[in-house]
Amino acid sequence: MSFAEEGCVQAAWNVRIEPTDEAACVLSTETRIAYFGPAARRRFRLYWTLAGPFSGLLRHALLVGIRRRSEAAAD
Repeated sequence: MSFAEEGCVQAAWNVRIEPTDEAACVLSTETRIAYFGPAARRRFRLYWTLAGPFSGLLRHALLVGIRRRSEAAAD
């Protein structure tokens, strides 16, 4: 069943790992947002204006941590 209630927002986040060769890969994240109705869009834009920079910092810290652990495991 699909969720699409007026006034609500759906968010999906993923981490993607793409090998570039046998010893390296590219690690990235992606966020997808779907909002249902103009009120949800306005509220989400306000929320993201406040939370977006912190989300970016958390995502960066996550990626740095993954990189450090993967490099330590390879040694």
